Amino acid sequence: MQWTRRALVLVLSYLVITDSPLLARPQGASAQEQDLDGLLKAGEASFLEGDYKEAIRAFSKAYELSDSRSMMALRGLGTAYLRLSKFDTAQKYGERILELGVTEADQAAAENLIGAAFLGRALDSQSERTRPELLAEAESHLRASLDLSSGQMSIAWLSLSTALQEQDRLEEALGAQQEYVNRTPEGRPGRVRLCKLQYLAQQVDRPVAKQQETEETPLQTPLKIEGNVLPPQKIYGPQPLYTEEARRERVQGVVILETVIDKEGNITNVKVLKGLPLGLTESAVLTACQWQFEPATLHGEPVATYFNLTTRFSLGKQKKDVVQLAAPRARPFLCSAPVRPYLLNPVYGHLP
Repeated sequence: MQWTRRALVLVLSYLVITDSPLLARPQGASAQEQDLDGLLKAGEASFLEGDYKEAIRAFSKAYELSDSRSMMALRGLGTAYLRLSKFDTAQKYGERILELGVTEADQAAAENLIGAAFLGRALDSQSERTRPELLAEAESHLRASLDLSSGQMSIAWLSLSTALQEQDRLEEALGAQQEYVNRTPEGRPGRVRLCKLQYLAQQVDRPVAKQQETEETPLQTPLKIEGNVLPPQKIYGPQPLYTEEARRERVQGVVILETVIDKEGNITNVKVLKGLPLGLTESAVLTACQWQFEPATLHGEPVATYFNLTTRFSLGKQKKDVVQLAAPRARPFLCSAPVRPYLLNPVYGHLP
């Protein structure tokens, strides 16, 4: 599945470095420690700006200044090389952390980094013989990271979900993704990916992992939009675009989706009521998963609701085609988009 290839690994590498802060350091540091602190801050700043080569230079200087023992510099180097798709080098830094790491947190971070490196190589591999072995290695290290962190290394859940999906273990992938969402309730990309996995599981008649109730995320029983329940309103999201195949065959019509919009305004549990061929159903579904809504309300309080979405695909006579989207009791809106394969949330790159 192309939407879990290199672009997702790049996101994982960013999250590896940001999953726990690099800059939590004690006060009252010596001059050398202050120099080390400055280099680590410079490395992290360059990393977050996307200048990974400059980040590597700063982290390398910090590593030398620490007599090759700084866990933060090693972790920064590993994640920067991961971001550059230098998976072998990233793995070596992870193994170095395993050698030097004293705490379980160090060990968990190292296993996570090594697992992400194996996952990156698996997603880049063109060999059907090699990929299963790499995915198995990735899964083993990621599970070790979760064991060492008692499940608190949240990004390892996301990486594990990807590895499981690539092994066609969608039910387990959904469970891992739900664990990630439970631990990062503010993270939209995690919820978007969960929505897409739920849809993929439906297409192969796999059971969809049910959301687990926790103190932070209690289960929400969706309501119907009737009576005092006011409908949700779309506030953000890309538009579904025509695929080249559908444009070439001049496919037109509507896609109707039954969804649940939770009380945070996220779309979940998409079910296709009426579809179109040649990728247009997938375009509508995978794009809708990214939409953000003002949630429905009942007496002024946000509630989860069932909500049908209708997307109309029609070919125009001009250079641009028109995709019309509407929802029951919500104001329809029109959008125009150039004719090209649809793109989804750029945080995941080109999907699927």
